[in-house]
Amino acid sequence: MAARKKKRSDGRYEATLLIGYNEKGKPIRKRFYGKSQKEADRKKRDYQDMQAIGQKGTDDTLNAWVKKWLVTSSNNEATRKTNALYAKKLCAALGDYKLGDIRTSDIKLFAQSMSRYSFSSVKKIKGVVNKIFQDAVNDRLIVFNPTSGVRWDYAFKGSHRALEGWEKALIVEHHQVHRAGRWALLMLLAGLRRGEALALQWEDIDMENNVIHVTKAIHFESNAAVVSTTKTEAGVRDVPLLPQLKAALSLYEPRTGPVCLGATGSPVSTEAAFRRGWEGYLSAMENILNDEPPFRPGRRSDLDDENRKKFAVRTHDLRHTFCTMLYNAGVGLKEAQYIMGHADSSMTMEVYTHLDEAKLQSAASILTKYEDSFAEII
Repeated sequence: MAARKKKRSDGRYEATLLIGYNEKGKPIRKRFYGKSQKEADRKKRDYQDMQAIGQKGTDDTLNAWVKKWLVTSSNNEATRKTNALYAKKLCAALGDYKLGDIRTSDIKLFAQSMSRYSFSSVKKIKGVVNKIFQDAVNDRLIVFNPTSGVRWDYAFKGSHRALEGWEKALIVEHHQVHRAGRWALLMLLAGLRRGEALALQWEDIDMENNVIHVTKAIHFESNAAVVSTTKTEAGVRDVPLLPQLKAALSLYEPRTGPVCLGATGSPVSTEAAFRRGWEGYLSAMENILNDEPPFRPGRRSDLDDENRKKFAVRTHDLRHTFCTMLYNAGVGLKEAQYIMGHADSSMTMEVYTHLDEAKLQSAASILTKYEDSFAEII
């Protein structure tokens, strides 16, 4: 006979557990409550599981745990900042839940809500969320990791592209036209991340030994630029100073202080200033591409002209292009990983593998044409 459901007068369901006896021999029971009998029984089982492995559990909310977790989540300041960014998304959805009350189904719903983001973003969110709960398990705060077995989908993958030859030529030839020309050069010809380029000082560039010392980066908090360590420990590296980049940088004077400057000749201090600068740069390059003066005041009526040549380049496309250049130059995977500052070789491998596949397809196409021609000859 099935056990009778114990619904209380307050509308909640109850489950009880005998946990011992007092000095008079009377039973001591612990009670668990839920909106349904299933929920009350689940809380009872969770308690038994925790007692079985010697855990006390926690009454902390996810918000409270994440606040503690972020302090020790990494020894790298920039990584902690990144962790906080992705943890914030999780806390916005589940922050008020008690840590021990979060279930796999809750994580599944959260993962579904993140599926509109790119593969790269979803991968990072997944990693941070998993570590938040796994560290809670390791600290004996919860019995199991609710992220286990959760599938994370994403909206798109591989959105970065390598620039075409004419795009690279335009950037190198006209780098002095706009202040962001220097930004583009450093990302294209040294593979620096946006934040690394913005934080670079002239003294970091060793013209004599042809090397760029990457030691720090800028990230934006509430629009304000903050200088910190690089994104990962692997981000601290020495990048070869290519002759083409060296020649371009030699044209600038004075070579002191920040390499990348804002509109007033001072460091880029806000994310809005960077965005305005980059949009202005793209506009100037597009004007040049269409045989026009770089800067045209007043309202534009020809921007929607379907015959107008476009110059649509994102900052990370430049870094992606540099990685492609390393591959085409025959630089090995491990060496490329170091130069790119990738903490995980899989990130470099993804680009290299894609290019290998493209090369294989090209080779197959060439052989197919050769075979057709051979058949015609015989």
